[in-house]
Amino acid sequence: MKTSRQSGVPPSERSVVARPRGLSVAASNWIAASLLVLFAALATGAIRSKTVTSDEASHLPAGFTYLAWGDFRLNPEHPPLVKILAGLPLRLAGAHTPSRDSESWRGALANGANQWDFGHDFLFATPGNDADRLLFLGRLPMVAVGVLLGVLLFLWARDLFGATPALGVLALYALDPNFLAHSALVTTDVAVACFTLGTCYFVWRCCRVLTVANISGAAVFLALVFASKFTAVLLAPMVVTMLVVRVLQREAWHVSLGAWRLDLVGRARAAAAAAALFVTMALVAWGGVWSAYGFRSAPTSDPGAHFPVWTKLSSVQLKGQTASGWQAAAIARAMRPVIRHHLLPETYTYGLLSATAGAQARSSYLAGNISNRGRWWYFPIAIAVKTPLPALLLAASGLAVVWRRRGKPLSVADLAVIFAPPALYLAASMASQLNIGLRHVFPIFPFLYLLAGFAIRALVTADRLATRVGAAVLAAWLAAGTLAVYPHFLAYFNEAAGGPKNGTAWLADSNLDWGQDLRLLKRWMEEHGVARINLSYFGSADPDYYGIDYVFLPGWRSFAGRTPSRPEVPGYVAISATHLVGIGLDERDQLFYRHLLRDATLVDRVGYSIYVYYLGPPGVR
Repeated sequence: MKTSRQSGVPPSERSVVARPRGLSVAASNWIAASLLVLFAALATGAIRSKTVTSDEASHLPAGFTYLAWGDFRLNPEHPPLVKILAGLPLRLAGAHTPSRDSESWRGALANGANQWDFGHDFLFATPGNDADRLLFLGRLPMVAVGVLLGVLLFLWARDLFGATPALGVLALYALDPNFLAHSALVTTDVAVACFTLGTCYFVWRCCRVLTVANISGAAVFLALVFASKFTAVLLAPMVVTMLVVRVLQREAWHVSLGAWRLDLVGRARAAAAAAALFVTMALVAWGGVWSAYGFRSAPTSDPGAHFPVWTKLSSVQLKGQTASGWQAAAIARAMRPVIRHHLLPETYTYGLLSATAGAQARSSYLAGNISNRGRWWYFPIAIAVKTPLPALLLAASGLAVVWRRRGKPLSVADLAVIFAPPALYLAASMASQLNIGLRHVFPIFPFLYLLAGFAIRALVTADRLATRVGAAVLAAWLAAGTLAVYPHFLAYFNEAAGGPKNGTAWLADSNLDWGQDLRLLKRWMEEHGVARINLSYFGSADPDYYGIDYVFLPGWRSFAGRTPSRPEVPGYVAISATHLVGIGLDERDQLFYRHLLRDATLVDRVGYSIYVYYLGPPGVR
């Protein structure tokens, strides 16, 4: 080891790319803040027009019960942090809950599939609760997390490319309809993308210089990921890969811990430092998981309340014996000593096993085909049709720039540290059996924007007028495409895919229709003088709550104990896009709708997610 003689910040802590002339740091910060305000305004504006989506009806009530009752038994399939963040404004606003003796609460504890019934009672049937107000309050922290993701992305892009190109990278994120949609929902996906980016960003900074701030940032963000979603286990190989690449580099590793400044020379010393960093991060993450559950192993303070963890482990082991269950088998082996020695909270281990079991067979739709098995091409196609084309073009151009100029100024090792994590995450997702939404690969998107940053930097530093005009055209294209679909961001598909009107040709479920447009259906009925409608709804909002008079057709779930009825003809049929393609329906119901709509006339699309047909004599409406 050698003592560094340089005062100030080590070179490796500074921007790794010579910053082009352009905006001052102060000016770029103001513009970045404006972009983030625009992001928050668009996301918040979308909140007000969208009803509760499927997962929100379980996540939001669960977060409230964690805070109000200290009971973690509801929705154990996800760690509690994001749900607690969403539930906190409701707790402060004095929201009410159904009785703990209620049928819906007892049913949710007896069968996890009934947690949506409790969510329905909490939002729509509990005296004193205004469902729309509670939903708005619960979604606001999610918007804040989306803003934090933008801040982290801007900081990393500024370190890499300088202030002006970093604004282009941030614009790609701030105007991405996918993040605008999901940052306005009480789900874990944007939060996991944010915390994953934070972890990788600070590990990258640690790979350049080890400081207290960088080590703390890496450890805290890793803890946040583990307290938010079980896919956090994918971060372990991602972080290890980044550290291994750093160890293999020949350059000295700078250490600046307060007044103690050293240069670690040699791979042995670098390996020891990397191991110490990884262990520190792992210990903080472990403590973070325990703190998320209140440092209590049992799901409640009731000593008799426990999850059947060993039974769930056995079911996961059975799934691991199938040809496609290698992931389940690996998790089952790893969890056995964890359960035996109580290394993690009981709720966490049970939730991880439940999520593993549930991910082994889920019906999914892709380009006209339904399958219960994972397809490796699902996520590449979803990325291709759901990502704005300007972002894809810039990312492809950035890849070309990197390939042509590798080593100038970023070395192959530098690039590996930055882009190995998203490559590993995408590979693991493509091997998964769970193909129900682009949202599951959100953690790779910030890296896609960073890749585009290489092209953006080349554009903003170019002297040719045509190049700058091209950059302006791409920016206008991105903004126009995003604003054109407002507030229906969830249903966004790019121009090459045919736009949101052609969404059902490609994807369904959370990519297009998550039950978010029931309020808009009521508005459509009022505007068109339709007093009563035949309804096949894929969602969790209560039609009665929004004053919709309807005939309940076969669908995902029943409200108010209704049983499916025969459609009233002549009349209108409103069917969710997810049901229209066959997801959420058994074969008998799929056949029923094929016959029902065979001679029907499509008259409108509500928010792109609900299709309205007319049943009756041709030409008569």
